[in-house]
Amino acid sequence: MGAATIETLSHRSVKSPPMKLFGDPTAPTTQMVLLTFAEKASRPELVRVALAKGEQQSPENCARHPFGLTPTVEDEHGYHHEARAIIRYLDRALAGPALTPSALREFASMERFIGIEQAYFSPSIMLHFYKRFLGRSATTAALEAARATAGKALDQAAAALVKGPYLAGDAISLADIAWMPYLGITIATENGDLIQSRPPVQSWWERLTARPSWQQLHHSS
Repeated sequence: MGAATIETLSHRSVKSPPMKLFGDPTAPTTQMVLLTFAEKASRPELVRVALAKGEQQSPENCARHPFGLTPTVEDEHGYHHEARAIIRYLDRALAGPALTPSALREFASMERFIGIEQAYFSPSIMLHFYKRFLGRSATTAALEAARATAGKALDQAAAALVKGPYLAGDAISLADIAWMPYLGITIATENGDLIQSRPPVQSWWERLTARPSWQQLHHSS
């Protein structure tokens, strides 16, 4: 990508035609993208892809997302898929407050916690979600191991949150946004004690759910 293109992305006007977001607003990855739009004071044109109906596997959606999944964002640069790649893109492409820290230490913290969320926390919590809400089989041992892994991830978050209100310091970042939907699922799967038993995490959760972006997401879904 050339310097001119990067410059264009960094200074995108909020008056540009709205991006299209193809996804299911009940899905955590689509919620992650919607939260990012809201934090950037922007709103996409939402094109619903109902996961419960299998619409993600339709030829139309597979033309947008090569793996037949969601979400996908479309703008003048084409289609963008993979939720965590999308939110990084949106932070550069949209006007509004930066969600990526400029300081090196805080940037490293943000990236580390996005990695912890994706590799350890969300897969563990989603195992409980699939068991409770979709009836998928999972052994007691697997569920207990997943819960323990989620707890370790939250221990890492708690240690960071003792030092500041958000995972990467004083301001919300893409790391917090990536965790938000899965923290909600943690509570929905009756694992809320994992949050409540860690006071820094509980306080963080209260700050996150008080944000306008969270309120907008849940009042519009």
